[in-house]
Amino acid sequence: MSATFSSLLATLFLLLVLRVEQIAEACSCAPNHPQQAFCNADVVIRAKVVASKAVISGNDIYGNPIQKLQYEVKQIKMFKGPEHNIEYIFTATSSAVCGVTLETNGKKEYLITDSQA
Repeated sequence: MSATFSSLLATLFLLLVLRVEQIAEACSCAPNHPQQAFCNADVVIRAKVVASKAVISGNDIYGNPIQKLQYEVKQIKMFKGPEHNIEYIFTATSSAVCGVTLETNGKKEYLITDSQA
């Protein structure tokens, strides 16, 4: 193999790898350290989840309904946020799009922060 051909092949490979990185962007819902999540959030509450239901929150660009989970919460303590109690929180229906599943029996307490995308 000639040096010119090897150089061309290496350059082509490098360009392909860089292009694949741009194509492969995706949602990242890796958890933050709790202290970092607290500092970055506008709202932080401690709450128990008492009920949940699926709700439609609009349509996607193709006209298909976007479904979310609505959790009804009993707020125990407000650490950061508005003066009024938070009654509902919303999340995606699937962990594939960074949704979370919470227990609705009212026995577990959660520290809930708003996400900062």
